[in-house]
Amino acid sequence: MNKYKLIYYFHILIPLSIILMPLLPNKYLFYVFPYPIIYYFIWYKYNDCPLTKIVNEKSKDIQKDKNFIESLFNIKLKEHEINNIIYIVLTLSIIISAYKIILSKDKLNFI
Repeated sequence: MNKYKLIYYFHILIPLSIILMPLLPNKYLFYVFPYPIIYYFIWYKYNDCPLTKIVNEKSKDIQKDKNFIESLFNIKLKEHEINNIIYIVLTLSIIISAYKIILSKDKLNFI
């Protein structure tokens, strides 16, 4: 297995970690809360996901005409639709995590 294929599979863990982040216990959630917010800035700076760019530029095994989400779900979407899905997932993760922290702040000793 080449290293770009490994990066591609590692790429699956990042969205999964963002989706599952609100399920963390509050004592850990408080520290990883900025994690999805950082992705907004990374995508803004690179104008796309850097891992997707690396895999698409370097790998010969993975289809270059498909975006990561398209290849993951095997559907055809326009670029703005893909970006909207990403932003919705990031925003929902942030909102759910924030509500969870706010509603339990009286139970946390460090806030």
